[in-house]
Amino acid sequence: MGKKIVPYETIVKALQQDESAIVEILLHYKDFIKKLAGREIEKEPGQCYHAVDEEMLLRLEVKLVTGISKFKILPEKKRV
Repeated sequence: MGKKIVPYETIVKALQQDESAIVEILLHYKDFIKKLAGREIEKEPGQCYHAVDEEMLLRLEVKLVTGISKFKILPEKKRV
């Protein structure tokens, strides 16, 4: 089974500043963003745990939302 992708219609709506479409894209990438924002924290010598850096998580979400406006929709190729 292939990876899920964001539906084309959602991307088009997000480009039109549709708030629900932007939220849908954020939800789609939520787990990936959490993984990127994860940090290994040493509480005591030899005791490490994994935690999400909330500031980094927010920065990545903002980066994604601002990046949506840079999406380019390519024209469809005509089939012969």
